[in-house]
Amino acid sequence: IDDYTANNIDNSALVLWNIGAGANYRFSEKLYLKVLIPYFNAKNTTRDFTAAKGATAFLGFGYKF
Repeated sequence: IDDYTANNIDNSALVLWNIGAGANYRFSEKLYLKVLIPYFNAKNTTRDFTAAKGATAFLGFGYKF
């Protein structure tokens, strides 16, 4: 049941996609630094509006067990 007057939706569909470049830098045999620079797009297809859109950066560490 959707109440469009209050912007309240019980069921909704969200489409996510990204495309971009990234790199891994190895500090040691098991420790990595990961950098991703994607173009990100998240769209709510039920209400037909874009929730988030644009280029962003992700930075993280990886450890190989």
